[in-house]
Amino acid sequence: MGALMAFGSALAAATALLVGVLAQPASASNCALDFYNHNGSRMEVTMCDNGVWIHYDNPRQGMRNQGVQSGDLLVDGSWAGQNGINATARVFKRGCGVATYPVSGSVQGNRIVLYGQAPVRGGNGCSITRYRDDQLVFDLMPN
Repeated sequence: MGALMAFGSALAAATALLVGVLAQPASASNCALDFYNHNGSRMEVTMCDNGVWIHYDNPRQGMRNQGVQSGDLLVDGSWAGQNGINATARVFKRGCGVATYPVSGSVQGNRIVLYGQAPVRGGNGCSITRYRDDQLVFDLMPN
C-alpha cells in the first residue's frame, strides 16, 4: 500500500509539473512580454515564436471572487498567419473546475481581440447549460 501511495504522489507531482510546463512558453523561442488590460484586470501577455500565453497578473475583484489568482492562465494559443491567433480560453467559477473553449482572433495594433462560444454554468451549479457569444479584448497598457 505504501508503494502505491508513493507512486500516486509521484504521479501527481509529475502531472502538476507537466501542466505547468505546457502552460508556459518555451524558453528557446523569441518572446516578448507585455501587460494588457482586460475588463479591469492586469494581464501578462507573452508572445513567442511558438505561441501566445495570457495570464492574470492582477485580477480585478470580481475575478478574485471567482477564485482567480495572479498567475492563472486565461488563454494559450498558437499563431494563425501573421497576426491571427487560434487558442483555448478559460472561464472560472468558484467551487467549479475551469471550463475551456476555443477562441480565435488577431493582434490589431496595441489590441488583441478573440472570439468564441463561452460555456455558461447554470444557476448555482457547475454544469454547463448553454454557450454564449464571447469577445475577449486586451488593450496594451502604457509602460
